[in-house]
Amino acid sequence: MGNITTRRNCGPETAWAMLTGFFIAIGMMGLTVMLILTAIGSEVAPGPQGFIARGAVWPDATFLFWIFMQAVFSIFGVGMMIQAYRLAEASRVSVFEYVLLPVSAFWGYILWGQLLSWVAIMGMILIAISGLLISLFRPIQA
Repeated sequence: MGNITTRRNCGPETAWAMLTGFFIAIGMMGLTVMLILTAIGSEVAPGPQGFIARGAVWPDATFLFWIFMQAVFSIFGVGMMIQAYRLAEASRVSVFEYVLLPVSAFWGYILWGQLLSWVAIMGMILIAISGLLISLFRPIQA
């Protein structure tokens, strides 16, 4: 629904204005939750198991580098998607959002050595096929 609303209600807005608002909102929500979790100070599991419930932790330089890289490419990618939703029909653009799945799988393997299960691979194949079918069999508009 948000994607359809973007084209209908936010067409006159610039992609930069929408991108800035999007990342400010995400940043504020993240900061709020982080401060709440830090204030609560409850006992959390060590390592990755306690990630969701852990409050603020000072990151090392490697982590900051990867977060910075992710932020740069996210700003570019989200900005391009916002512009696409402003200019084209949501049904046409939404197919391209599914590029996220194989890209996430690729980076999961590169960064953490995570392999996909056969169910995940089959799901990605089905999504790719559905996107192909949507783009091939679009009704012709007069």
